Amino acid sequence: MTNSINYSPDRAALLAGEKVKSDKEYDMRLRQLALDARSKPTERTKTEEEIATDTARMFKDREVKRLKEQERQEKKLRGMLDEEDEDEEIDEGFNSEEVSCKSF
Repeated sequence: MTNSINYSPDRAALLAGEKVKSDKEYDMRLRQLALDARSKPTERTKTEEEIATDTARMFKDREVKRLKEQERQEKKLRGMLDEEDEDEEIDEGFNSEEVSCKSF
């Protein structure tokens, strides 16, 4: 019995060890992909824990500023404000990093 299996020409060439045109093109594109620079995200997404930490830090900073201002106002009312305290500028805006709190 003669083993006569009919293969497609591409399959026969592949079995014979010849590179098919599509294989050469695939290899070339694969090399190009390996050499391409990967894009990197500009900012990574924060975890829930990091968001909570940043929010807590922001609230703490605001509370410290509020207490300092309150103490300054009380000294001013009592007439105990020093020249040094008068020269101190209180930033009424919040310079803390803005935190997006999607979970709130």
